[in-house]
Amino acid sequence: MLSRASAKNTPNGALLVRFKDPNHLQDLTYCLATASYRLLPHIEILKPIPPHLAEKFQKCFSPGVIKVDPKTREVVVDSVAIRNDSVSREVLRHPEFADSVKLSRVRDHFLCKWLGGEDDSSTNAF
Repeated sequence: MLSRASAKNTPNGALLVRFKDPNHLQDLTYCLATASYRLLPHIEILKPIPPHLAEKFQKCFSPGVIKVDPKTREVVVDSVAIRNDSVSREVLRHPEFADSVKLSRVRDHFLCKWLGGEDDSSTNAF
C-alpha cells in the first residue's frame, strides 16, 4: 500500500508519510504505548488494631494507605491513597494482625496506567 509513498518514524514514535500521488492512507492506524492495569485494592479492618501496634500495622502497607490518628491511635484506611497499595500481604505475615484485616480487590474497578510521549511521564486513568 505504501509503494508510491515514503514513510519514516520520528524520534518520538510518530509515523510520517509523504505521498507522491494523490493517495490516501487507509487502515494504517496504530496506538502504541506501554500500559498496565490492575484492580483497585480493598482493605477491610475486621476488628480494632490495638493502639500500641498501630504504627507496626501502618508499616505493613504502602505509604499513606493507612492513617493513624495521633491522639487516639485509631487506624483507618485512606480511601484515596488505597490506589497506591500493592496488596503485598505483608500484614498477614504478622500473627497479631492475621485475623484483624481482610485484603481483596474490587473486581469491577480497574486502575490503568500508561507511559507515553517523549518525557516518559505516566498517566493514570479510571
